[in-house]
Amino acid sequence: MTIQLKRGTNGNGVAIDHQRQSVKKEVAPAPKAKTVSANQIAIRAYEIWQKNGCRHGEDQQHWLQAERELLGQLNHK
Repeated sequence: MTIQLKRGTNGNGVAIDHQRQSVKKEVAPAPKAKTVSANQIAIRAYEIWQKNGCRHGEDQQHWLQAERELLGQLNHK
């Protein structure tokens, strides 16, 4: 904390002291957001697709499953 004293007048010519305090706040860095990249999801979705017999038309379900799995792993670390 820094304290500075300044001398001035009150408008009527009377000397007054002004005290100004400045406080330096240390801010902790924000925690890194836990995220999963689209590339990571795509790789896992492909693995799920292969494991399920390479059936077409289930890409959205595979993507969402992969995303859930990967985010779940991040939250448990």
